[in-house]
Amino acid sequence: MSNQSFLAAVILLLCFSFSLHGQAQQPDYGKHPHWIKMMDDPNVNYFEAVKAFETYWKGKTKPVEEKEVFSNYNQQKIVTIRKTEREAKEYAFEYKKFLYWQQQVLPYVQPNGRILSTEERLQLFEQEKKERQRRSKGQ
Repeated sequence: MSNQSFLAAVILLLCFSFSLHGQAQQPDYGKHPHWIKMMDDPNVNYFEAVKAFETYWKGKTKPVEEKEVFSNYNQQKIVTIRKTEREAKEYAFEYKKFLYWQQQVLPYVQPNGRILSTEERLQLFEQEKKERQRRSKGQ
């Protein structure tokens, strides 16, 4: 075997192993609730977190909102609530926390999915405040 063919074989083997390693790093959003940690990560991509959340809950019973429980007192609804899946009970707090997080950060999501940092949000607030003051003085 020549040095060139040996080198080519080694390079091909390395590329293949890196390819497998890259595939192994892909998170399985459907089986594990990665979205829980993602919403606490200040550098998370918003669209990736939403994808993880939606993929995890696809085909699963979602936790029941309090307003749904208290607005419908019939017995059938209560029986349905008792039959929810284990995940719905186990991750009910995180589920609601994610929906709240999603609502709170949405105004600060950039087109690429990056969420403005707290400092950037504060700067934006200060700019808007100065603009309002400038307009009120001009009138």
